[in-house]
Amino acid sequence: MVSADDGKKHSLVIRDVTEDDKGLYNVEAETPEGEVITAFHIIPTGHKVVQGDKEIEPSDKFVIKKKGRKLSLVVHDVDVEDAGEYTVKVKDTESKAVLSVEEKPVEFASLLEDTTVPEDTPEVTLECEVSKDKPEVSEVTWKKGKDTLSPDDEKYVIKKDGRRHSLTIKDITPEDADEYTCAVGDKETAAKVTVEETPLEFTSPLEDKQVPEETEEVTLECEVSKEKPKDTEVTWKKGKDTLSPDDEKYVIKKDGRRHSLTIKEVTPEDAGEYTCAVGDKETAAKVTVEETPLEFTSPLEDKQVPEETEEVTLECEVSKDKPKDTEVTWKKGKDTLSPDDEKYVIKKDGRRHSLTIKDVTPEDADEYTCTVGDKETAAKVTVEETPLEFTSPLEDKQVPEETEEVTLECEVSKDKPKDTEVTWKKGKDTLSPDDEKYVIKKDGRRHSLTIKEVTPEDADEYTCTVGDKETAAKVTVEEHAPEITKPLEETIAVPEGNEVTLEAQISKEDAPVTWMKDGKELKPSDNVRIEEDGTTRRLILKDVTKDDTAQYTLKLGDKETKSDVVVKTPPKIEIDEKFLNVTIRAGGKATISAIITGLPVPDVTWLKDDVPLETTKRVSISEDKQEKLIVKMILDKAERSDLGTYTLTAANDVGKDLVKMTITVLDKPQPPEELKIDKITPENVTISWSPPKDDGGSPVTEYIIEKRDMKRSTWSPRGHHLRNHLHDVPYAPGKPEVSEIDVTQATLTWSPPEFDGGSEITNYIIEKTEVGRKRWTKVNKKPVKEPTFKVTDLIEGNEYQFRIIAENAAGQSKPSEPSDVIKAKPPYVARNGLKQVQKSLKLPLLLPISLTEIDYQFRVSAENKAGVGKPSLPSDTITAKLPFDKPGKPGKPEVTEFGPKEITITWTPPESDGGSPIIGYIIEHKPGKPGKPEVTDFGPKEITITWTPPESDGGSPVIGYIIEHKPGKPGKPEVTDFGPKEITITWTPPESDGGSPIIGYIIEHKPGKPGKPEVTDFGPKEITITWTPPESDGGSPIIGYIIEHKPGKPGKPEVTDFGPKEITITWTPPESDGGSPIIGYIIEHKPGKPGKPEVTDFGPKEITITWTPPESDGGSPIIGYIINVKD
Repeated sequence: MVSADDGKKHSLVIRDVTEDDKGLYNVEAETPEGEVITAFHIIPTGHKVVQGDKEIEPSDKFVIKKKGRKLSLVVHDVDVEDAGEYTVKVKDTESKAVLSVEEKPVEFASLLEDTTVPEDTPEVTLECEVSKDKPEVSEVTWKKGKDTLSPDDEKYVIKKDGRRHSLTIKDITPEDADEYTCAVGDKETAAKVTVEETPLEFTSPLEDKQVPEETEEVTLECEVSKEKPKDTEVTWKKGKDTLSPDDEKYVIKKDGRRHSLTIKEVTPEDAGEYTCAVGDKETAAKVTVEETPLEFTSPLEDKQVPEETEEVTLECEVSKDKPKDTEVTWKKGKDTLSPDDEKYVIKKDGRRHSLTIKDVTPEDADEYTCTVGDKETAAKVTVEETPLEFTSPLEDKQVPEETEEVTLECEVSKDKPKDTEVTWKKGKDTLSPDDEKYVIKKDGRRHSLTIKEVTPEDADEYTCTVGDKETAAKVTVEEHAPEITKPLEETIAVPEGNEVTLEAQISKEDAPVTWMKDGKELKPSDNVRIEEDGTTRRLILKDVTKDDTAQYTLKLGDKETKSDVVVKTPPKIEIDEKFLNVTIRAGGKATISAIITGLPVPDVTWLKDDVPLETTKRVSISEDKQEKLIVKMILDKAERSDLGTYTLTAANDVGKDLVKMTITVLDKPQPPEELKIDKITPENVTISWSPPKDDGGSPVTEYIIEKRDMKRSTWSPRGHHLRNHLHDVPYAPGKPEVSEIDVTQATLTWSPPEFDGGSEITNYIIEKTEVGRKRWTKVNKKPVKEPTFKVTDLIEGNEYQFRIIAENAAGQSKPSEPSDVIKAKPPYVARNGLKQVQKSLKLPLLLPISLTEIDYQFRVSAENKAGVGKPSLPSDTITAKLPFDKPGKPGKPEVTEFGPKEITITWTPPESDGGSPIIGYIIEHKPGKPGKPEVTDFGPKEITITWTPPESDGGSPVIGYIIEHKPGKPGKPEVTDFGPKEITITWTPPESDGGSPIIGYIIEHKPGKPGKPEVTDFGPKEITITWTPPESDGGSPIIGYIIEHKPGKPGKPEVTDFGPKEITITWTPPESDGGSPIIGYIIEHKPGKPGKPEVTDFGPKEITITWTPPESDGGSPIIGYIINVKD
């Protein structure tokens, strides 16, 4: 049964339900909104509802109702997504139904409406509503006219609230009037927005302003009723002139509806009416500027500067930056200065005015006046004149022959000395500026002479004289550089002690050469001889040593030739003293290294106890050949068998060197031997034994005695530690004395040790070392028992020291103090006349005081008991001269200690002694500066001056002082009284009289400048001139005037008529006749320039030349021509 309730509620009632009634029931209903609801009803017992694969849970959207055996599902707010198959499951039974939703198109349920609003309304909103909240096409767009509006535009607010859409327009202006459209999918609605515009008005007009002159700034402001009128053009005017925003004088601003004009740095010129126009509206106001009178707030000040000061500046300041009368003039005396004159720099910086005078000379001294409007200020510039001096004198020049030109230059202290005459001389001959050989120039204070195409004849002394000062310099001309025709031999190798001769040939006999050794200049000495023989140049090195191994260079101007000299030297082994006696423990490691020198590079051998040392896993030997040969021997995991004497030998073809080293390996001693019991008593037992065969390399110092009870297996100490107190090593011997020194030997003597250690001295070990080396080597090969020994195998010229070590049964003592340094050389040889049995003899040669070099020869005679034999042939000639130079500069002296009678000064010696030992120093000293002197008492005949003594007397008592003094500058003089024969001048005395009473003053005076002279009467024989006297007569009555006069310059002459015998010339008279009638004129005239001459005929004795006459004969017939001839 189907029933309806008021047409709104419909129901289906099934009575007497049976199994056959189950199944699918459809109910279809159409609503005005287009929704179709389909429901199904079943009889459930345990159920669930499924849409597709998803079980439906009861909610606001889905409502499941059960009433009795009736089950219903109500779907609210049906939309397209709700369409589909629904299933009800009850136990094993299910029932299905399909829900179909027919979608209707979207429509505007509420359209946009036209709106009219006043201008400046804060906002207006347009709204519309659609029929569905979620149409298939959900895109919504808003347009103003044809322009799509962006949601990001701050002008608009676009909103969506369900089915309602709105557009809010903010801050309404006339520009917002337009048609606005809202489009949703393919549907759209539109409405017009009309804006009622209000007229622009000035809500706050400009106001008059009155400000003082030079106010920093004044601002005019106004306000309009609308911020953005249709016509937004805003203009400001001063009077009828439109003001530009780019003019730095004004600042034009707009801040919303407010407009302002700021006038900066106000002057009287800024007074006027200012107008602000906005669109067709305008407002005006007057600015009144209260003007103040111009004054000098900072007048000019007197200046006193030295002559040739680069520049001096006079400055003043006025109270106003721009007075009505802005004319500013500067005067020197009565002459107005021009801004175009490069001598002066006239500047204006705001209210400050300045005049800078450049390159100051005495002529610049004067009174300078600055006039601004009707105000003026003046100051005097005084120039202190300085005497002319050469600030940069001429300098000697050395140039190669045929140099294109050479220039000598000098500079004086003043550009315009009183005597500007400048002369140049070569030797005693004055040079002419017209001489083409020379170019004489003057550029300011600089004077120069250029010599062109230099030849050897130009070598001389040149002098430049400026006024009474002169400077001179020599020009040296280097002739063509000589050449090296035969170079030095590239390499020379010789044994040490030989003589080496280096020889080269050059192209010029008189050309000087320089010999260099490794880049340093060589000079003659005992073993260096330099010879010149024609074009041959020789360097002879005598008794060469390893220090002579070097590169030798002969320099001839910019040419050079080189030779490498290699001096074969015997080997020398340098080894640290610590390696001579090495002690290590068994299992330890020992490394011994040494440096070996010698040329050629020596061969190296190692011996142990005079047997060649073999390398093993524990013993390694290495060599590193760098600048020097470095050798190493490494002994690893030492054993007792490694102890012994090791010998390092270096040998080459000119000699050999060796050093012996002792290696001691310490280990525990072996067991004592032959232990026996000598005696037994009830109280004690006597035991004896023999020492161990090997003490482990160190004397046994004590024995440990242990005992063991025979009933036990362990030993226990007996408590006895017996020490070995037999003897000790001796003290060190005394310092050795060296005597009987010769070229290869010397005798040593020393005192025995003060304590021999309880054992007899069995040997002395003598050691030597060369000065500058750290290694000590053993000298004696056999035991020495007496405290004296003769050392041999010394090398002549080497310096040595010696030391002694004493030895007894306990071992070796410490070394003695080293001897004084000795040099292996021949004993002292007497001068000529003394008998001397010797193969060679060195005689000192004394250089005369005049430093004249003297040549010597020598010969030798032999003498025996029978007498003196015949002399030998003379030796080669030698020249006696010093083999050394002056020493270098010592270090800065410092006073390290001083007392009432002595002072200690220390300094470092010079880096170079010039090749000769320094024998003394010359010490110079001077006191410090005294304190400022003060006059403490003075009388008619004496004055007392006191001062503090200097902080330092220079290392010597001050014996006196030099006193200098002069008075200060008196005050400005004033004339206080004058008459026909006398004048009274008064002034203030100087602030300082220089420490001595003033005895007088020097008075100088001169009158002022008279007024401009005027001619008031003149006749044929006399003229009357009048003028005003000077404002000041200089403190003395004027006794006369000097009158100078001359007429002005006539006008330009013109030829107005001329004939064969006369010419008429007219001109205008001068504007001024100089105060006297003009009595005549001097007429000067000259013809024009003739044409270029040409030779038209010539023979052995005559030549014919023709030319065209000048275009003008100067107003007078030409009476002849002057012909010049030059070769």
